[in-house]
Order: sequence, then C-alpha cells, then structure tokens
Amino acid sequence: MRKYLRNITVGAALLLLAGSCTDKFEEYNTNQYQIHDADPATLMKSMIETIVNIQQNDSQMQDQMVGQLGGYLCCSNTWSGTNFSTFNQSDAWNATPWNTPFEKIYGNFFQIQEATNSTGHYYAFACMIRAITMLRVADCYGPMQVYTSILSDLANAADVLYNYYVETNGNAPLGANDPVFDGNYSGWAKLANSMRLRVAMRISGTWPGIAQEAAEAAVTHKAGLIESNSDNAMLSCGTQSNPYQLAAVSWGDLRVNANIVDYMNAYGDPRMPKFFNKSTLAGKTDKYVGMRTGDADFKKADAAGFSIPAYTATSKLMVFCAAETAFLRAEGKLRGWNVGSKTAKAYYEDGINLSMEQYQVSATEYMKIDEAPVVSHESDVV
Repeated sequence: MRKYLRNITVGAALLLLAGSCTDKFEEYNTNQYQIHDADPATLMKSMIETIVNIQQNDSQMQDQMVGQLGGYLCCSNTWSGTNFSTFNQSDAWNATPWNTPFEKIYGNFFQIQEATNSTGHYYAFACMIRAITMLRVADCYGPMQVYTSILSDLANAADVLYNYYVETNGNAPLGANDPVFDGNYSGWAKLANSMRLRVAMRISGTWPGIAQEAAEAAVTHKAGLIESNSDNAMLSCGTQSNPYQLAAVSWGDLRVNANIVDYMNAYGDPRMPKFFNKSTLAGKTDKYVGMRTGDADFKKADAAGFSIPAYTATSKLMVFCAAETAFLRAEGKLRGWNVGSKTAKAYYEDGINLSMEQYQVSATEYMKIDEAPVVSHESDVV
C-alpha cells in the first residue's frame, strides 16, 4: 500500500511540474538553430538540388547506378557482391531512390506551403521542383499514378513563373539560392514546359489523349521551351565536387560502360572526347575502352584502367538540354501530334545538331552516315 501511495504522489508531482511548464512550452521545445519564420528562397536551394543529385552518396545511389546515367556507366566496385549490375542489390539499395527524394524535399516543401498559404510564385516553384523530382522517382519505380499531378504542377508553374517574370521586369527572387538559372523565372518556365514534353512522351503509350494534350499545350505556351543551348538547364555543384568525377577519380567506383563506347566508336561519334577519358590500360592508352557490366567477380584494382566519364570537379550537371526538346518533338510528330511546323526528320536532325553544338564539335561527318554501322564488341576487355 505504501508503495502504491508513493507512486501516486510522485505521479501527481510530475503532473504539477508539467503544468507549471506549459507557459514556457515554446521556449523549452524550440530548436534555436532551426528556421522558424520560413524563408522560401532559402528553403528552395536544397530542394533544387534534388532534381539532379549533387550530394555524392545520393548521386551514386540514384543517378549513377539506376537513374539518369545508370547503364551508360558501370560500377567498378563489387561492394562484396551487392550490385545493381548483377541484380543482387540489397533491399536498402532498392529503397534509396524512393526514400531519399521524399526525405529531402518534403520537409522544406511543407514549410513553404505553410508560409505561402499554398499560393504565389514561391509555392508554384516548390510544386514544380516536387514534380520534377517525383518524375525521377517514377522513372525508377515504374508507372505510379502521379503523372496527371506532375503535369498539372508543371503547367501551373509555367504560367505563374512566366507571368511573374513579365510583370516584375525580370525580378529574380531566388537570386543566389538558384544554382540553375540564377533566379531567372523565364528559364524555369521554359524548363517546366520542356519537362511537360518529357512526361507526355513517358505516358504516351498508356494515356495517349492526355499525353497529346499536354505536349501540344507545352509547345504553344507563351514562355516557350528549351530550344537553344543558351537555354540549357545546367546545375552548378557550387562548393561541392562534381559527384561523377568524385566517384570515378577519388573513389575508383565508376567507369564508362563498354556498350556506349562500342556504339559511339562504330559511329565515329565526335563527342567521345567530351564524354570520356581515354583508357590507361596497357597497350590501349590511345583508345576509349569501356568496362563490361554484369561481372560479379572482378577485382576493383583490375578495373582501374577503363575509361572514366570526362567530368572535372567543377563540371555542371545537366538537368535538361535543347537537344532533348528536339528529339521529343520528333517523337511527337511521329505520333501525329501538333508539336511544331517541322517534320519528324527535321526535328530529329535538329536534336543531333544541337547536341554536337552543345559539346562544341562538328556534326558534318556524323550527319553523312546513312546506314547503321556494325557495332563490334570483340575488342572489349573482359
């Protein structure tokens, strides 16, 4: 009984103590280092960095292995047998391209949503970034039911951001917090429209009506599209190193895939020096030599001589380029969409020329190819 009464007394004292603290609850339960009056411009920078990952581990797990350049590059580390290329990746690896974007984007997104009352240019911008990032998630995991929302957010962003740009004579509210367009909303509106074309092509086989409507609306929008290389969306790594260069040079975890090297060799593609560094393999230092993917037993040291991607520590990361816009329009024309006045062939050739121009090489000889060359894999080093 005494023990029982003692427990009641202690419990009552704790309740009184808790009650006496409620007038200072905010003071005692507030992180003094957290931004409480959310500044959307400040919160936006880390959100923008999710559309193409700058952070080295996020880049490796999402973009280099399975995402934007997955397959064009080859992991030169076996990680004790855990690897996407041999289809035995861990459950944690499978979950990373899903978990990381959600974790990185939604904390800031909800703060912006609250600070803006879900209205205005900051909110439209945040919704656009969310849409672009969620498209990357869908690209990894398949056709989730998010495409109509993505298209809606992109369309609204193109309207709101371009109208703001015109009405304020080019005011750039994000300023230095924008590592892509330095706060230029006109550039972002073009990106939103170009992304709508990309999404339209993603869903064209399943929802052809929705896809066509979205594509045609994007190409006729007053903000325009990314159609010249001066419009390209390129993400600055800022004070961080380019993550591809870091993974390839500092870690030794990344090499160029043999398939893309073999195809570009067969076509005599003049962009090869812009894409790859030459091999350091004995007797092959004058050649581009890619690493075959799918081998589970190689030693990391033996992979060191294969070609690596030709990035420097300060190279920007590509979000979207004019060549892709042209190729998407070519596909749209083949489907009978009203996406421009040119033929599919003309848009396709525009895409080639724009890509060559982007990498500052001549397209003249490449454009003379009128038959697909034989692609040989015989010289690949196993």
